[in-house]
Amino acid sequence: MKVRSFFIRVALTALFVLLCVGAANAQTLETVRTRAFYGNTAITEVTLPDTVRSISAQAFADCTKLEKLFCYSREVTVDDSAFEGCENLTVYCYMDSGMDDYAQAHGLPVKYFDAFTISCDTRKNGCAGLPITWSVANVMSGSNRYTCRIYDGNELKDSFENTTDTEFSYTPSAVGTYRAKITIQNERTTTTIGQAESVPVREKLLMGIYEQDGDEKTEDALEWRVLTAKDGKALMLTDRVIRSESYFNPAWIQYKNCSWEKSLIGTTRPTNNLGSGGSWKKFTVNPNKIPLNRKGTETGTDDDLYYVHARYWCNEVFYETVFTDEERSRILLTHNINTGNPDSGIDGGADTDDYVFFLSLDEVREYLPTNESRKALRTKMADREAVHPLKGTYCLWWLRTPGQFLCNAIYVLQNGVISTYGSDVGHHNLGYRPAMWITIGG
Repeated sequence: MKVRSFFIRVALTALFVLLCVGAANAQTLETVRTRAFYGNTAITEVTLPDTVRSISAQAFADCTKLEKLFCYSREVTVDDSAFEGCENLTVYCYMDSGMDDYAQAHGLPVKYFDAFTISCDTRKNGCAGLPITWSVANVMSGSNRYTCRIYDGNELKDSFENTTDTEFSYTPSAVGTYRAKITIQNERTTTTIGQAESVPVREKLLMGIYEQDGDEKTEDALEWRVLTAKDGKALMLTDRVIRSESYFNPAWIQYKNCSWEKSLIGTTRPTNNLGSGGSWKKFTVNPNKIPLNRKGTETGTDDDLYYVHARYWCNEVFYETVFTDEERSRILLTHNINTGNPDSGIDGGADTDDYVFFLSLDEVREYLPTNESRKALRTKMADREAVHPLKGTYCLWWLRTPGQFLCNAIYVLQNGVISTYGSDVGHHNLGYRPAMWITIGG
């Protein structure tokens, strides 16, 4: 019978219960009367609500099958004989409550509702490859030891046995619904508490909204792949190529020398340079009068060409418009070391600080070591933007490392092979695959 939170899980009639507890209104139960359930061997489990203030003499005496008593009242007075003869009883209650005092005085085993709480500050990871960390807090005093078991649904995935650690991390390798069940053991109790909410884990992390299907009426969440996770942060890469565009393309300038940092049209002026037509040609330009439009009516320096560079799009357009404020708070400003081309000896330029960036040759070789792992599909929108649409097949994507010449950048081919020769940075048929480091917590 259900009386608010008061459940006595035996086949008793409502009349019998009310007569025994003496409640005029069963929803405001305050007293369990003297000998109310004396000698009742059918009772195995009892739950008392937080309204109960007293349990009278021999109320549950000689209930020899009674195994569990759940008492949610902190302010309850228990007669010394209330549970005499209940040799198999375990008490579930709050620490330092009247029920706890009774159990301690009579040597009954106790499990506490509030022995500790479980928190999880990595719930927003939700992605295979990103660690989930559970912590215990508000812990009862004592020499505590813990056992933590991690489940995906009902399947045990990992366990930490008999440790003083209060944090437990598990990195799921597959989609699922993960939760922790933690046991505390000390001089007073052995209590197990389960995580209130499970952590749903997807194959890819969803972060940011960016047009991908060509339908502006829908919001398209970006999917990110985990490349590595360490030291409280993770390197993420978009699962697909999300934009088809040149790396650096002032269309009014024939020669497009650049590094990841910026244009090098004015600051680096070789006698000869490979033009976009593929032949060696004379290259001359006034470093202070670089044309900023096709007609040359506006001129400036290399720094003024930042807005036609992929780095500008990554840090000033993509970063500022795709993410919420909360998501941006997770994206780390990364100091990128821009190494040169190992085959041609072309310098990689100055190091940069970026929120969003293209991967370097070294990073791709480290985190995407096989051709298969480097293959990438375009989104529908990126395919629409491309000069030569590929309709769902694998496509080319830029790295930030220079190619054979200053006007080239290394890229990944459709089959996952890396072209260290590179492609002219003005080519529009290659794609953007942004990367970023994010905090794991949060």
